[in-house]
Amino acid sequence: QPAWAPAPAVHANGRGGGGAGAVVPSVSLLRGQASPGSKLYVKGLPVTADDLYLYKVFSPWARLLEAIALPKGTFCIGFVTCLTDAEALECINNVNGVTLTDGSTLQVSVKAVK
Repeated sequence: QPAWAPAPAVHANGRGGGGAGAVVPSVSLLRGQASPGSKLYVKGLPVTADDLYLYKVFSPWARLLEAIALPKGTFCIGFVTCLTDAEALECINNVNGVTLTDGSTLQVSVKAVK
């Protein structure tokens, strides 16, 4: 099989279509193993922000496992889970303090552990 060929299909039971098969971790499994330092809290989002908006803002800086926007009436907060702590730090360094066209400023920090 050429190096550029896609990996064999992995069925829900975790077994590939033939041979040894490939085990592809699910996003939920990876999300469950994410360290506290890879989970970000975002405030200052536009009221109209949704999950896709968050994905578009943060995906240039990290491989995202999750992006959730929570509109709260007059404001919106969000939570982003990156694959690694280093990628989360990259997001903080590049997105925290950015001023949006409506004049609001994005504030990004590591999510507090409760």
